[in-house]
Amino acid sequence: ETELNNAYVGVAKLDELLSKQRYLVGKGVTEADVRMFHTLIRMDAYQAKADKQHLNEFPNVVGYVRDLYQIPALKRSRALPCAQKI
Repeated sequence: ETELNNAYVGVAKLDELLSKQRYLVGKGVTEADVRMFHTLIRMDAYQAKADKQHLNEFPNVVGYVRDLYQIPALKRSRALPCAQKI
């Protein structure tokens, strides 16, 4: 429970960062973005089962995940639960 709460503190910081820039590092998609995409997708799947705080509460994060999901390789790698909820 505490770990999940700490994770959402991080998501709130990520949401703030993404309000100022499109990607985590630089002007294009990097390995950091790919890793963050997979982390966020896993969080979204877990929270759907646990009925906890939802990524939908962080609009910049949702937009970021949606943008990354448009990349064919990422689209093939995961379903996008948070985009289906919106």
